[in-house]
Amino acid sequence: MRMNSIIPGKTIKAKYPAFLDDYAYLIRALIDLQEISADHAWLQKAKAIVEYAIGHFSEEDTGFFFYTAAGQKDVILRKKEVYDGALPSGNSIWRIICIIFLYFLIKQNGKKDLWI
Repeated sequence: MRMNSIIPGKTIKAKYPAFLDDYAYLIRALIDLQEISADHAWLQKAKAIVEYAIGHFSEEDTGFFFYTAAGQKDVILRKKEVYDGALPSGNSIWRIICIIFLYFLIKQNGKKDLWI
């Protein structure tokens, strides 16, 4: 997904395809912006990126995500990073994102307490 800028009035075209980590950290940042500002527009932007990333990075058999998007031509082998290094892997960040979206979904449906 060669995203346009999320800044209103700016259109920026990406020169290189993004990796799973890029999308995961962007989504996490948008969720943080929503929590700080209470503006649900950030959450809607995050949701759109989540839907795109699930369609292009996920592997249905294992539930993990590939590091590169489907159809990316400049890679020989699509790998999955499941171990964390100095920074959490994209798959680790995705698990956090799933829990956060589950929380918002439960709250949206009227549940007051969330026990995970």
